[in-house]
Amino acid sequence: MDPEFKKVMNQHLKLARENNEILRAMRRQNRFSKVAKFLKYIIILSLAFGIWYYLKPVFDQARQSYNDVSDSLGSIKNTGDSIKGVFGGNSTE
Repeated sequence: MDPEFKKVMNQHLKLARENNEILRAMRRQNRFSKVAKFLKYIIILSLAFGIWYYLKPVFDQARQSYNDVSDSLGSIKNTGDSIKGVFGGNSTE
């Protein structure tokens, strides 16, 4: 074999190996990125579910309090209307 051809082939082999190492590193980084993204979404969904699970009693209590206040205001309005009817307020005669 020609020494110059052998030198070129060795350089080509060296570049091919370097290229292969770079490609493997890129593939490894890509896999790691996909796994990290998947874990990120799992953590976000888990936190959202956990927060909802622990705060659900607070939300239920707030909703119940709102309903109680709404019912109380409705009964106060009905009582006021009844009082107007008893004492003759706004008669349509």
